Amino acid sequence: MALDNRHNYAISLEEKIRSLFNYERTAIYRLINADNFENNPLSAAFIIMTYIYLKNITELDNKCAELIDKYSIVLENNPFTDTDYINYMEDLSDIINALKK
Repeated sequence: MALDNRHNYAISLEEKIRSLFNYERTAIYRLINADNFENNPLSAAFIIMTYIYLKNITELDNKCAELIDKYSIVLENNPFTDTDYINYMEDLSDIINALKK
């Protein structure tokens, strides 16, 4: 997959997380940013975990923690594969979508 596709996934993730928090693009020191998520994909999961704890959404706590455990080793090994990146983004998107319900 081309880097453009990775960036498109990261842009989509940025939009989802910003809408969840109702933040502008420059909020919280630009951490909710596609460039950050493209280069540091796990940072998005940590931000979502923060949201889960702030809102005390216990039913998704374990799911997010399991996602971080599952992908932490894989995504910290640069370069990680496109397949790993896509799977992670899709799994995290599932959690975000559950939070929006």
